[in-house]
Amino acid sequence: MTFNIISVGIGIVIFIYSILYFWRTYNISRMQSSYKWWLILVIFIFFFMAGYISFEYFLITGSEILDLKILVSQVFLWGSIFVLICARLFFITTKGKNTLLENDRQAEEKIRMSEEKYRSLVESTDDSIYMVDRDCRYLFINSRHLTRLGIEDYLGKNYRDIHPEEQAKTFTDSVSRVFEKGESQQYEYENDGKWFHQTLSPVKDPRTGMVTAVTAVNVVSSDITARKKAEKIILENERLASASRAKSEFLANMSHELRTPLNSIIGFSDLLKQTTCNEEKHARYVDNVLTSGRHLLDIINDILDLSKVEAGKIDLIIENMNVAKTINETAGLVREIASKRKVILKSEFEPGLEFIEADHMRFKQILFNLLSNAVKFSKPEGGVVTVAVKKEGDMAKFSVSDTGIGIREEDMDKLFQTFEQLDSGITKNYGGTGLGLAISKKLVELQGGSISVESRYGEGSTFTFYLPIKRIK
Repeated sequence: MTFNIISVGIGIVIFIYSILYFWRTYNISRMQSSYKWWLILVIFIFFFMAGYISFEYFLITGSEILDLKILVSQVFLWGSIFVLICARLFFITTKGKNTLLENDRQAEEKIRMSEEKYRSLVESTDDSIYMVDRDCRYLFINSRHLTRLGIEDYLGKNYRDIHPEEQAKTFTDSVSRVFEKGESQQYEYENDGKWFHQTLSPVKDPRTGMVTAVTAVNVVSSDITARKKAEKIILENERLASASRAKSEFLANMSHELRTPLNSIIGFSDLLKQTTCNEEKHARYVDNVLTSGRHLLDIINDILDLSKVEAGKIDLIIENMNVAKTINETAGLVREIASKRKVILKSEFEPGLEFIEADHMRFKQILFNLLSNAVKFSKPEGGVVTVAVKKEGDMAKFSVSDTGIGIREEDMDKLFQTFEQLDSGITKNYGGTGLGLAISKKLVELQGGSISVESRYGEGSTFTFYLPIKRIK
């Protein structure tokens, strides 16, 4: 009897604890209706099973009331334990579910905040940022690029539909290379007077952070117009500084070139005036005066010719010029100095090219400058200078080749530049103003031609210029 009372008491305590546990843990008054029905169902099952088992036991055994009380007390005890276990399991399940829901909610919030952060970064930059697929269809465009394109929406639009054909081709080729190689591409381009630097990068796999299969291309386009202008200003300043240095060197050299023949003229003139000399000395002094005067005249002519060319005041007299005759005449002007330097002059003519339409005097000036340089810069032991003429299409090709000292590769860019000389030491050793090639280049171009040079240092040089056979009216 005492055991039955204890069992019933324990059962009641456990049952009440279970109900309070439910109430405290889940706040049954605020519990969702589905959860309330589950709780009612558990309690109902408990009492139903207690009554059913007791009734069946009574029918089958015909037990006395005492035995029935014992059975009911045991059933009540274990049923209460069952209710407690159900409540605990319900708590664990619900808590786990709530934990998962909370974790999902927090993850979604983190993703939302991350997206918002990066979207803010993309939208606040001055650069154009957008994404395209393999066919250059826009997948995303930031507001900066929308403004630059002058459109409000990018859906359904293609890069080719908005940009010029040449620019679109460059872009599509770069996109294709990104898809094929999986590597970033960079290039610069000009559009409507502005310069842009464009970087195309493959979209990485978000799971691995690696470029596996390229699905799209990110594009960052930066306006570098200000940088280009700054670079242009820097280059222009460097060019002006270089020109200023070249002019200073030219003037220093020119002063020497002018003083030398003038001193010679004045000195020998004084000798002729002050002394009584024999006929041989008299002739030598006069010859020195004439040589210095001619040299001075050549320098002045170079300066005047350059000034006329720079001012565009040279008038060409185009005539039907005999090629072989003009070349032989010009070669004759340098033959004496060539002989003194042990230089052999050769000429090679193509039989089919007899006449061209050109300015006879300016042609001789061009060829004379090239032949003079070839002879002047010959080696001490002498050499060979060859003038060759060929017909190439509608152009006549004239080349002057020598076996002289040649030109260093780093000095090639200085050729044909006004006031530029390869080396101040060359001027001192060989003389000259350094204007001959610059004048020749301008005279060739005035007649519709071009001039170039090939050289190997220590082996010789070949200067080549082209002139049209027939002048275009």
